[in-house]
Amino acid sequence: MRLFAENHTTAEKGGQIFWMNVVTLSEHGYSVIRVLDDADGKSHERTGYFAPVYNAPADAPIGEKNLQHVESWSFDLDFFDRTRRISAGRYEVKFADGKTRKLTARASSSFWYAGIGYNHERWNHGLNQGPALKVEREDWSTTDVDMNRLDRQMLLSVIVLEEDGKPIGFGHTEQLLMGPYKPFNWPADLYVGL
Repeated sequence: MRLFAENHTTAEKGGQIFWMNVVTLSEHGYSVIRVLDDADGKSHERTGYFAPVYNAPADAPIGEKNLQHVESWSFDLDFFDRTRRISAGRYEVKFADGKTRKLTARASSSFWYAGIGYNHERWNHGLNQGPALKVEREDWSTTDVDMNRLDRQMLLSVIVLEEDGKPIGFGHTEQLLMGPYKPFNWPADLYVGL
C-alpha cells in the first residue's frame, strides 16, 4: 500500500486514504485544520492552527508569534447523495488553553484536481511527459461528475462558514477519501461510493 504522505496520491484501487484539509478565512482570521486517518480512524495527523490576518503584507511580522495551535479537533460530515463528496461539516476545535470553537460549513461549488493532474490516468501530477511540449485538453461536465472514477476523488469544495448560527466567513475543504473507513462504516468493497 502506498501512503498519501509519501506521494500525495493513491493511484489505484487497493490503497486506503482519509485525508481532509479545511481552510477558512473569517472575521477571526485565517485557519487551516487537517486530518490524515487510517481505515480504523486512527490519526497519523490531526492538527492545525488559526492565524491573524493583517491589513497589509508589511504589517505581518517575520516569525509570526500569534498562531493559535489546534490541540485536537473532531468532525461530523454530510455527503452528497451516493458519493463521498462532502456537502456539509461540523467541526469542534480545541486549543491548548482549553478554549473550544464549534464551526459549521456548507459546501457549494467544487473543483476537481484531475484538471491539474491528481490521479489522472495519463496526466498524473508531476509525471514527466518527455522532452517535447505536449498540450491536450479534456472537457467534462461538473454538473454530472462520475464519482466512481478514481481521478474524481481528490477535490476542493468552496464552503460558507458559520459559528453560533451566524455566517462568519468562507473557505474550502480539500478531500481525498478512498477505501474503508470504520468511523463512517465504509467497507472495503465500496472503495469510493457510499
